[in-house]
Amino acid sequence: ICFLSGGMSEEDATLNLNAINLCPLPKPWKLSFSYGRALQASALDAWNGKAANKKATQEAFMKRAL
Repeated sequence: ICFLSGGMSEEDATLNLNAINLCPLPKPWKLSFSYGRALQASALDAWNGKAANKKATQEAFMKRAL
């Protein structure tokens, strides 16, 4: 089963991904996630193609990833 983040806001996508991962119920099927855009969009906006924005980019990514 593959979960996609398309059509969701970054916030909703990461909240849903976290809820799926925290669910204590058995998962009899292999699960996969395609959440690249939801995890990267804020980081790419912060980066804006400038090396000087490295720290802000990393912080934006970690906010979504954790």
